[in-house]
Amino acid sequence: MRTLSVSRSVTVGPADDGSTICLVAGQELQVSLPPDGAGGWQQVGVVGPALSRPMPGSAAPSGALSASVRATGPGAGRVLAVHSCPGEQGCRTWRVEVVVRSG
Repeated sequence: MRTLSVSRSVTVGPADDGSTICLVAGQELQVSLPPDGAGGWQQVGVVGPALSRPMPGSAAPSGALSASVRATGPGAGRVLAVHSCPGEQGCRTWRVEVVVRSG
C-alpha cells in the first residue's frame, strides 16, 4: 500500500495500475493517463462511497485522459479507466484501490 503525504492533491498514472493508495478525507486524486498505442483511454469511473464522482478532466484525441476524484470520507473505493482498442470492446482496464481515512 502506498501512503501519500497530506498534500492537497496526489497524481497517479500508469505505474500505479493495480496499486492501493491511502488518502485522507478531503484530498484530491488526479488521474493522468498518457496515450498508449492504438485506441485510447475512456472516461474515469469510481466505485465506492468514500470517493466523489470524477470531475471532468480531458480526453485528448491522442488517447490521453485526465480527471480528478475527491476523497469524501473514511472508507474504500476503486478508480478505473478502460482502454479501448479498435474493433474490441474495452481491451484493458487501469485501476487503483483507494483507502480513505479521516483527517
